[in-house]
Amino acid sequence: MGGIARFGYSASDGELVPDEREQAVVTRMLELKADGYSLRAIAQRLNDEGLRPKRGEHLHATQVGRVLERLHRAQGTGKPRRQPLSEMGT
Repeated sequence: MGGIARFGYSASDGELVPDEREQAVVTRMLELKADGYSLRAIAQRLNDEGLRPKRGEHLHATQVGRVLERLHRAQGTGKPRRQPLSEMGT
């Protein structure tokens, strides 16, 4: 395994292990999505709350979408429905 561990995990002895701080961010993403927030609004809200990505200064809607998509695939619930840009809001 090479590169950077996916968001929510860190590498330890060649294994992926849950990263508590990042898992809390993932949980918050799920809460906001369940409340009907768009991907863009989730990213903005997390940034406003001071939650940061593994690299970079700010979370972006694309990153939020990728994290949520991976979760849906891992849970066997398939790919989440993508929102048209007109529904994404700010």
